[in-house]
Order: sequence, then C-alpha cells, then structure tokens
Amino acid sequence: MTDQLIENIHNHSLQFLLGGGCSGKTYIAIDFASRIRDRNVYVFESKESLSDAALQSLLERGNRLIIADSNTLNIRQIEKLIRSKDDLKKQNNSVLIIENKNNRDLAGLIKLLELNGVIEANSIPQINVSNKFNEQETHELNQRLIITNLGVFSENKTIADNIIECSHNLLQKNRFDRIVPHFSSDRQIACLIALATENKIYSSRAVELDLLPEIYEQERASKPLIEIESTWGFETSPSNNSPIKYVASAEYWLYDQLCKFSKAKGSQDLIIKAYRHIILRLVEIYGKPNLKYGDKYAQYKSYILFDNINQIFRSQGLVLIRGIYENLNDLLSSDPNYMHQRAKCYIRSSRFETDISKKLKFLEKAYRDASVSHSVFEKRYEDTGNEKIQISIAHVKYTKALVLCHQTKLNHYQNVEDNTRAVETLYEVMFSPYNSYDFAKTDIYNYGNVVMSLIKTLILDNSLVDVKARVLLTDLYREETVYIVCPNGTAAECFAAYLQNTLTPISSRNGILILDTTHSYRAKAVKNRYCTQTESDICFVAALLPKSESGQENMVKNQSMFEIMACMR
Repeated sequence: MTDQLIENIHNHSLQFLLGGGCSGKTYIAIDFASRIRDRNVYVFESKESLSDAALQSLLERGNRLIIADSNTLNIRQIEKLIRSKDDLKKQNNSVLIIENKNNRDLAGLIKLLELNGVIEANSIPQINVSNKFNEQETHELNQRLIITNLGVFSENKTIADNIIECSHNLLQKNRFDRIVPHFSSDRQIACLIALATENKIYSSRAVELDLLPEIYEQERASKPLIEIESTWGFETSPSNNSPIKYVASAEYWLYDQLCKFSKAKGSQDLIIKAYRHIILRLVEIYGKPNLKYGDKYAQYKSYILFDNINQIFRSQGLVLIRGIYENLNDLLSSDPNYMHQRAKCYIRSSRFETDISKKLKFLEKAYRDASVSHSVFEKRYEDTGNEKIQISIAHVKYTKALVLCHQTKLNHYQNVEDNTRAVETLYEVMFSPYNSYDFAKTDIYNYGNVVMSLIKTLILDNSLVDVKARVLLTDLYREETVYIVCPNGTAAECFAAYLQNTLTPISSRNGILILDTTHSYRAKAVKNRYCTQTESDICFVAALLPKSESGQENMVKNQSMFEIMACMR
C-alpha cells in the first residue's frame, strides 16, 4: 500500500487512507513519510490538531507533504483541501488524510462535490486498509507467534481483538498491567471516556467538561499511558489557546481498562452517568439542539456515534449502549443525528436477540427513531436548502430501508404490503448517489445481507410483491447483476471464461445472469454444473430464447426480469 501511495503522489495532490481501528493506517503513513525524499514532510498525529492558520501557512510554502492522522483535521478543513486540490498541485503540495472507513460524512461530502462539478468523479484516491489479516498473512504470522508462546491469531477476528486476546494469554504480565486508572466516580470515568473518544483533551476542553481535577488525577495514576503534553504552536487558535493537553499514549490499553470496568457490578450505571455528565455540560455551554438547525451537533457528535461507543464497550453487548442512549433522550431528542444513531443501536440489538418477538420490537423502535430523524432532516432541508443535509437524508433513509428488509425477512416475506414498501424504499435509497451496493455489502447493519435476500426472494416469486413494485424490483436486481449474453448455445463456454478472467470472486457478486440465445436447458445445465461448485448461493442462470434485431444487450435491458427468470421454475 505504501508503494501505491508513492505512485499516486505524482498525479494526485490529495489522497485518503481509510480503515478501521488498529488496521495499520498509521504504520503505513509513517512508512510512506520515511520514503519521501523530494519534499519536506510534516506528520501530524491523532493526538494533535492543526489550526486553520497553521494549515494555510504550510500550504503557502509549497513543496510539502502533509500527513494528517485521524482527528487532526475537522470536516470543514478537509472540504477546503478537497476544493483546493488543483491549487495544491500547482504548489507541488501533497496531502494524505487518514480517516476511519466508517466516516460516511466524508464519503457523502466527496460525492456531493462530485455531483456539483467541484471535482471529477473518482479523482481522489481512496485506499482501504483491512482491519483483519487474510488467511495467508495469518498463517505466516502464526508460525512466528507459536515460537514465542503468544498464542495464535484468527483471520476471522480483527487485529485489535487478536492482540488483546494474546495479551490476556501471557503468562508473564508486563509492567503496564499494574497501571489502573481511577473508577470511583462518574466524573473519573467521564475523563477516560473523553480520552477514548477524542484522543486528546486540551486543558480548555477539560474546563468545558468540568473535569480538570479529575483528568489531572487520572494522569497521575496512569502515567506514562496517560500523559500531559505541551500544546504545539500549530494547534493554538483564538478558540483554543490551551497551554497543555492530556493524551492517551496507549489507546487500546484505555479501551481494555474501560471494558474490564464495565463488567464489574454496578459499573454500567456509573458509565451511563458519565456520558450524561459530558453531554449535559456541552448542552449547558453551547445550547440544546433544536429542530431547525444542526449547529450544536458538532460539539458532542463523537460521543453519540454508535460506532464510537461500541468500539469502547463492545465486550458488554448492547444493554449498556441502549442505556446510554435512552438516558440522553431528554437532552437530545430534538437532534435527528442522535435519533439516527439510536436507531442503529436498536438494529444491532435485534441481531443479537434470540426471541423473534423481541427482535421485531427492537426493529420497530429503530424504524420509529429513523423516521423521526428523517422527517426532521427533510424539514431542515426545506427551510435552509443546504445541500449537505441531503447526505444525512440519504443515510437515514438507507437505515429505514434496512429495518424494512430485516422485518420482512423475519416475517418470512409473507406480507405483500410490507414487501412492497420495503422494495419501494430500497429502490429510492439505492439509486441515491449517496448510497451504494458496495457500501451495503460490508455494512454491519446489513447483517445476513438482507438487502440482497429481499431482492432475490421477491424476484423469484413475484406473487410476494405488488405489481407496482415489480419494475422497481427488476431495476434493483439488474443494478447488481453480471450479465453474460451467450450466442449460439455457448453458455457453458462463456461462463467458464468469465470465471477464469473475472477480477471479482464469484462469491462476492450479488447475481450472475447467464442468457443463452438458443436453448434454455443449456443455461440450466451451466447452473447445475458451476453454481453448485461455488460456496455462493447467489448465482442465477436463465435463458433468453428469442433474438431481437436491436441486439442481445437491449433485450436484457428491456425484457421483464420475471419473464427471463421463468425458465428457472
């Protein structure tokens, strides 16, 4: 990946390196920085912030490579860099921004700027880093780990989970295991949550959160894993003139400490109170959120994102996280972002619930919260015309579609009206520029790939969906289908060639439709021969018997999918 970054630097002034926690993004970035010799290199860690003035000063000098780790730049600064990427190139400047792969605000912003013609589509490289080792990497690593008696890694677990598990298996504990922060009060816990969420707490932020004495105590108890550092000049601004900051030097040690504490009796009430303390302080200072404007959201955004809370307290399931959200309802119920995040929490709760009636109850709550969020965002857009709100609208509508897909699957697709509503909602969502099948395939809320499960089930039995939704369903299916049109009864040869030459593994496709222009039985034979030999159940094979004068591709696009699929029955 470093080689790819180096290759891109000559043609692209701006790049993004995306990945989950503990995926190696920072290591790749440091390796990249160490191999650049033709310009001045500046690396900013996640424990640092870059002020607007400092960023502008760096860019004006020219011949610079700026590497900004997560949380170094805010979304407004990132937008400015995207808009000025051509000017960066003129100055021979390059910027690498490291971000979390789940940052949909960033993805939505880039798409919006593409739609508005500010930048060309796909003009900014986005390199994705997996947070898991593949099978070969795991095998090679395990050969070394076995020798050291550290245990072995699993390719099915994240790198972070593997590291934590191996550390727990150590017979001889390291000296840092004896370092334990204070957990006596909700305010002490709030300090640790703030550090785990923001990576660094400036002294002015500690005053805002009313946690200055407590964070000083935590630093004394946890040194060197929590440290005081002087603030760099490039971090200061009129809104942040803090002389010092508190930083967590060992991020996953902090997560592990919070996880261990959350298992203790009575701990969950203290954690819930700690979150409330933080949000209450920010609301008191910056004001309560209102239905019309979202200007207050930025101050507490990172504390209410489900992915952030789940990353810290993932070992405790969702009872704790639901408690956190529900305890904040009186403070944040008018914020559509809060309602959307709580809806995601209910979707995940449904996944891990075993009782069907309780699963459906959680999904009802998720749909209710997502619908409230949707209506507020729609009203904001109507009142302000701010195009960025369209990104939020598209994301919350995607969440609503997911809930409907989960509900119909749990009900075994028995209700035609529910199926139809799910198809109509999904159609609107998937043809939005701010959503995509590629995202849905890896989305943790789309567990069991319920999106494609809905489409496959209903496309194969059109009696399960209302007539008005069948055209939409056909378009949804066609959007994610590989079409192989085979003339003169050569379906087997064409499909074999596809399997040999495709760059996409067969199991990752949502549909493969083989169209044989002469004999339906030949296409069926290909299905029996090839699709049963893969681990995938997503291959569809059909035959297209008549031949049109306008060509086979047009026939594929124009003919009813239900007619095409009829030969499978």
